[in-house]
Amino acid sequence: MRVLWETQTPMTATEIVFSSKDRTWKEKSIFIILQSLTKKNAIAIDHHRATSTNIARAYRAAISVEEYAAIHVLDMNPDIVRFIKAIVKNKKIDKKTKENLGFVINNIEEED
Repeated sequence: MRVLWETQTPMTATEIVFSSKDRTWKEKSIFIILQSLTKKNAIAIDHHRATSTNIARAYRAAISVEEYAAIHVLDMNPDIVRFIKAIVKNKKIDKKTKENLGFVINNIEEED
């Protein structure tokens, strides 16, 4: 997912393997992961591309990094209020971001 978010361009499985900073993944493993992410609608097949030996699928991220994180957090079924408090208490978040978070929470119904 990170490779697709960072490049913001559709990539084949082979391109994903070679552009990954952590190249310990085997191409076969990437195919399994891509298939799983496609079933979960986290990625989508953007188009098919001819390579020297076959036709390859080019994948793109179908959800943002924020949406992906939210899905995984919510899968753990946390107490949302306590979770938000933990985020706000995080020392990596500056005062302006904390203020923006409060604004978003107060106005979320208006956005939907």
